[in-house]
Amino acid sequence: MVLLLAIFIALGSVSNTAGGKVNCKPLSKCSCELDNNGGRFDLSVLHQVEGSPLFDIASSISSDVRYLYGPCYEFSYGNCKNVAGCKTNTSSSTQNTIALFKNLRFEYDDNDGPLLKLHYSLDSLVPPVKTTVILSCNAGQKKPTLEVQSENFDVEYSFILTSSICGPTLPNTSISFGTFLCITVPIILFSYFTFGFLYLFLVKHETWQNAVPHHEFWFSLPGLIKDGFLFTWFFITGRPGDSGAGGYEQI
Repeated sequence: MVLLLAIFIALGSVSNTAGGKVNCKPLSKCSCELDNNGGRFDLSVLHQVEGSPLFDIASSISSDVRYLYGPCYEFSYGNCKNVAGCKTNTSSSTQNTIALFKNLRFEYDDNDGPLLKLHYSLDSLVPPVKTTVILSCNAGQKKPTLEVQSENFDVEYSFILTSSICGPTLPNTSISFGTFLCITVPIILFSYFTFGFLYLFLVKHETWQNAVPHHEFWFSLPGLIKDGFLFTWFFITGRPGDSGAGGYEQI
């Protein structure tokens, strides 16, 4: 009975953590990192030019209205100063801010696509303006596109940004060759000395000095290091030894 209860609890915890909304902590204006080391989204790969909008698209309602948007860098256009999004109207010659980076919030839901949503809110305006940019995946698409999903009475906007970004970039869990050596070399040396010593001491009945694997080399190693150091030192300083530097014969 206890075992069945434990299984149900485990299955319930897995189902609760397997999907749903996950917090995506902002790292920059266009990147965020998922909780629990779940990877990160980085829109800088879309290559927006700093100071200029990445997108300039027409409204779905009026041909006089256009939307400018940049996911990574602020830009200015007319009355839109240092913004992420701007709405322009050629007939009335007006420019209205619809997105600012200081009000940006990332939302990730791996049950819904998965999709990353960028929420921009201008609560200081009356009425408040809310803009949402939804990332859509097209793995084969080389150039990102932006399209209007909805426009609601100048207070709420929704756009779909389609690009080759199809999910979070997972952290690199591979180890470098240097790290591999730092891990394996001590293990190999420990095994070499431990098992070699035990074999020679217990099976071959050698004395503890002779039970050290290749003891002739290891016991002579300090002297060889000393000779090599002296040889190098005398070679650099030009000081001759009695029979060559470090006791080596002169040629």
